[in-house]
Amino acid sequence: MIKNLDAKRRNDELLLFQKWSPFFLFTFTSFDPTYPFVVKDFSEKIRRIMDSGLGSGDTPIFPRDGYFKKEIRDALQKSIMREGKLKLDIGLRKRIMLEVAGVSMPIMTWSTVQREFASLLLGLFWLLPSAKVSKKQGVNWVIVEEPEAGLHPLAIRDVFFTIVELLSRNYRVLLSTHSSGIIELVWAINEIVSHPEATADKKRKLLLDLFELKTTTNTNKLIKDFENKKLVVNYFKPTEAGVVTEDISSLDPGSDKKSVSEWGGLVEFTSKTNEIVAQLWR
Repeated sequence: MIKNLDAKRRNDELLLFQKWSPFFLFTFTSFDPTYPFVVKDFSEKIRRIMDSGLGSGDTPIFPRDGYFKKEIRDALQKSIMREGKLKLDIGLRKRIMLEVAGVSMPIMTWSTVQREFASLLLGLFWLLPSAKVSKKQGVNWVIVEEPEAGLHPLAIRDVFFTIVELLSRNYRVLLSTHSSGIIELVWAINEIVSHPEATADKKRKLLLDLFELKTTTNTNKLIKDFENKKLVVNYFKPTEAGVVTEDISSLDPGSDKKSVSEWGGLVEFTSKTNEIVAQLWR
């Protein structure tokens, strides 16, 4: 899949490699030729952001006014960065450091979650350069690989809210995941938005409650923009003939099709475990 995207890459596509950690900010030409184009292109874009002044001086890279809505910044700061600040260290090489309680720590001392989330965070900076700019010109698709990256379920929810921000700015997002937490969010959102009897105000309140957000001008706009978006879930199902895709967007727990009721196998083990333990009382 990645090779096909690389070979057929269009100007309106951006691939964010969640597993790539920004140890240093490499130029496009400094990579070995064997690296995929998307990795080199991503690193070059981030390097240009840093060269433009992001993170210079006393202002941290994150959190930073103008990048993300305040509610998103606060949530990510609390659940992932743990009140730490990302700063740019300029020496023989430019390095991104995490400052906690006045102590600057190199990337190898960060938690795995913080390291892996940093690349997604910087990619989002490029896509969402300012609250005054709705969308990056020429980019229509954003591809995000496994944003869960070992996150706690509540942190997964906060990261997913950045996806909501992308959708609200009219990006089309293709997201791959093995997290039942993300699928559960999609299921809840679809259930709330498509409910035939709930009023628009009630739906918005429930969506805000889902993300534990207060009612503000920013959050109301995000939720309102999000209401008209369509969330589709496809299961890449392994078969003897190869991998086939199946639309399981209903995510109906009561469906007769196991691929739908077990969310593409993501809750299969949980269901089996519950059934086994329940036998103790039979």
